[in-house]
Amino acid sequence: MTHKRFLAVAATTCMVVLSQAAAARGFNYTYADAGYRNVDSDSVEADAFQADLSFGALENVQVIAGYSRLLIDNVDGNSDVDIDGDEFKLGLGGHFSITDNFDIGATVAYVDDEYTGKISHRNFSDSVDGYEAVAYGRFQAVKSFEVAPRVVYNDVGSSDTTGVGVDLIYDLSRRFSIKGGATYFDDDSRTDLFVGLRINM
Repeated sequence: MTHKRFLAVAATTCMVVLSQAAAARGFNYTYADAGYRNVDSDSVEADAFQADLSFGALENVQVIAGYSRLLIDNVDGNSDVDIDGDEFKLGLGGHFSITDNFDIGATVAYVDDEYTGKISHRNFSDSVDGYEAVAYGRFQAVKSFEVAPRVVYNDVGSSDTTGVGVDLIYDLSRRFSIKGGATYFDDDSRTDLFVGLRINM
């Protein structure tokens, strides 16, 4: 599937979702996630702090924002690397309730990546931008445990790639949850892992 076709499908999905009148009854869409992120691919290894925000602005619409501070210590097998990366995301999403414990949805976000640092003692600076589209489901497997599979299309800079992933969310209370997730992108054998805390608001 070409990226233009994927974008068309994602846009159509969003329009269908946003046109629905029914509200998602079983899930909260206003929350903040914060925690540890690890990125490991054929070309890059990095650790990061990540924070994401979702705000349920309307009945079936959410505003999303995200920030990651990446510490990159390996590029193309070169470990003499000290690069800091700042990744910003801002976008919109829509969601629709299929049943009380199953939602589907989609988000589209603008992505901006800024990198500065040194490779082999030489200064390095770069910036790229693009967009990310995500189609996902949310399934309440049991009372305190949620499973959220997703398909991710990422088109940032000169590369575009599609990945599949899943989040697992365990509720400690009505306010706090533990979240763990993984996404795998086959094109560059990239694994993107996250573990952290969700605060429901």
